[in-house]
Amino acid sequence: MDFVLSEAQKELQERAAELVERECLPLEAEFPDAFDPLDLPVDRINRIKEEVIKAGLNSLSTPRKYGGQGLGIVEKCLVREQFSKAELVFMHPNLFSVGMEPPENVWTEGTDYQQQKFFIPAVKGDRTFNFCFSEPGAGSDLTAMSATAVRKGDTYVINGVKRWTESFESHGLDDSGFVIVYAKTNPEAGYRGISSFIVEYGTPGMKESQVIETWALGFLRDVCDITFNDCVVPASHLIGEENSAFSKGRRFLNKNVLFICAGMIGGAQRAFDKATLYAKNRAAFGKKIIEHQAISWMLADSAVDLHLARLLIYHAAWAYDSGEDIRQYVAMVKGWVPDMVCRVIDRAIQIYGGLGVAKRTRLESAYRGARVTKIAEGSTEIYHMVLSRCIAGGGYPLSVWQ
Repeated sequence: MDFVLSEAQKELQERAAELVERECLPLEAEFPDAFDPLDLPVDRINRIKEEVIKAGLNSLSTPRKYGGQGLGIVEKCLVREQFSKAELVFMHPNLFSVGMEPPENVWTEGTDYQQQKFFIPAVKGDRTFNFCFSEPGAGSDLTAMSATAVRKGDTYVINGVKRWTESFESHGLDDSGFVIVYAKTNPEAGYRGISSFIVEYGTPGMKESQVIETWALGFLRDVCDITFNDCVVPASHLIGEENSAFSKGRRFLNKNVLFICAGMIGGAQRAFDKATLYAKNRAAFGKKIIEHQAISWMLADSAVDLHLARLLIYHAAWAYDSGEDIRQYVAMVKGWVPDMVCRVIDRAIQIYGGLGVAKRTRLESAYRGARVTKIAEGSTEIYHMVLSRCIAGGGYPLSVWQ
């Protein structure tokens, strides 16, 4: 049993931390009144994006032959945790895209045309892309999606509405973007009848029909409904085989859950560090507040929450890289880590007292970002259900040490 990072992993972690310290935190300090990442100068964000790519910290789990770094999810989580300590910077849509990667199956099932035109440019940061999973009537229950794709000759005709996709229009993303749309090609077959397609932004019959402004920040602030009305795409834009996308999409979402939750740890760790420093310097009732049991115990509880959350995330990432079926571990991560992280940030706000609600501490934005993750990529309740089914059905070890 070994919980020690390899020298290569430590170096990668340090490289990410150094970039955050050198490029990102000074930008936050330079714009103390910038409450949303979209308030930051785009030219500076793009410079940091170039630095991320130059440092080899982009597209971490994409195979090297396609322009990525060829690393595992453990490494991806290590980098994401460091990046998320500069939430104000990395939540900008132009920069967050360097962490997004195409689903793994596009490298094994995607055609050379698809890889050369869409996915390799996306890995290099030359094309922006997003996913169309959810619908107004199908959120966590993806099998309930109603969007359809009907084969007509050498094309597919897509109809339906997708929700919670980043708004290209609101964020000024260029027309080189594309979306990966999940739709039913055999509606009677349930989840076994779902396929995925590449749809270029601006294709006739595709439009942003409603922009939904959320209280999240950066790329999550303006999301949209995308309506597909007799949207015709070439059959060459079908990814893999017909009716085979659900399990691969589910695997991608499992991987994304780990990536997102690792980012939550970074933000919560920074909130914890801020609160600890504040408690060591703030005096009340004749002594530093960290000497008061009410404060010191909150910090102790937060330290345990952070440690437990890391164990859950990195164990699941290790199991993923080892080729295990990790649905039970992902359920543990997504079902419990968001609450742990929200508690850590909430305690930090409480330790700061009145200043905890001051915008300049950025604790409120950290809490809002963490709170979103209790819903994003499937609600925590859904993952409680998934874990319960794993227990009831058997066959899924709850621990590698059983």
